[in-house]
Amino acid sequence: MFSTRQLQLELQQLELKLKSLEGEIKNNGIAMLEMRQKLRAERVKIKELEEAKAELDPSFSPLFADGRRPNEVGGVLQLPKKAEQ
Repeated sequence: MFSTRQLQLELQQLELKLKSLEGEIKNNGIAMLEMRQKLRAERVKIKELEEAKAELDPSFSPLFADGRRPNEVGGVLQLPKKAEQ
């Protein structure tokens, strides 16, 4: 069995771990907020660059941002087979 002293020591250790983990959570939360702000800023930059490129190159559209031109086919067109009679 545990003595009262052992239980008190274990309780103190757990309280210290809890405070440490709470501090980590707070720090990680702040870091996540900062990263979220940076991500938003990068998305805005990307959008601005796409808009600027669209002004310089009218054939460019964010819809075709994968490098294809609007008149290029993006895949194989499959037509339904005729029903056999």
